[in-house]
Amino acid sequence: VRYLFRVKNLAMVDEIINAVLVCQERKWGMLIVMEGEVGLKHIKEKSASINARVSSELLVSIFNPTSPLHDGAVIVRMNTIICAGAYYPPTEQLDIPKSLGSRHRAAIGISEVTDALTIVVSEETGKISVAINSYLDYDITKEALLLYLEISVGIEPSIVCIVSTAFNFLTDLVSFKNVDTDLLLSGPGKAEPINSIVPDGPNCESAYVSVLVASAVLLRYTT
Repeated sequence: VRYLFRVKNLAMVDEIINAVLVCQERKWGMLIVMEGEVGLKHIKEKSASINARVSSELLVSIFNPTSPLHDGAVIVRMNTIICAGAYYPPTEQLDIPKSLGSRHRAAIGISEVTDALTIVVSEETGKISVAINSYLDYDITKEALLLYLEISVGIEPSIVCIVSTAFNFLTDLVSFKNVDTDLLLSGPGKAEPINSIVPDGPNCESAYVSVLVASAVLLRYTT
């Protein structure tokens, strides 16, 4: 049973990754919410019911700019797309960069009140981001997204994925300016919002969540 559960989740993760990469290449905006233990009933009630198995083809078709549902979010529960065209009030944080659009702000808003993992693809830049626990990990790699999804669905991440994510984090970190390393290493319970931690430099909203997740999984994997 555990093996079948892992296979199903791996297949779902692959479908989501493939869809995200297609939308990234085409610069189609995307907002996928991976439901956690906190239900999203209040969001689903105002959306279009789908109740279909997760597939890259369906996700890409939903976020096609010609689709009437492309502006809203897709909510995924287990291996099923529950609904599409879902809308959620954006975050009220005042320190969000103006360059971030409505999808990013909605993703952060969702992460502030639920334990959901939300994936964003920017229609302006094609960059991939993830929002979780009130943080936005901006402009992440395919490997980092894979790591987030594997953890989200309960799959033990591969050591290759962990090392790749950690390497990308360190590569980004050496190019940052004005980074307060004490804040970066203070942990999620003490840290300030990411935008105030790394206000300048390339990919300024990325890395904090990535390194925490990668470090936690690496410790678990090696102990």
